[in-house]
Amino acid sequence: MHQAVMLSGMAEQFTSVALLECPMGIFGRRIDKPAEHVLEDGDRIEIYRPLIADPMEVRRLRAAKTAKPSKKRG
Repeated sequence: MHQAVMLSGMAEQFTSVALLECPMGIFGRRIDKPAEHVLEDGDRIEIYRPLIADPMEVRRLRAAKTAKPSKKRG
């Protein structure tokens, strides 16, 4: 599995991510030892890396930005 990732050229494209240290899986199923896993024809390799932003926080900020200010009655 690691050999396929290296041959894909992704390591050169994403130099800021240590791809071979990231967890990997196939079709949503995590592989415990990706360096030892033998790929089968048609396998889709997935590389799981940490999120750089919390999706809930991003949505909250976007909603706050587009919300209309309420009129105060006085």
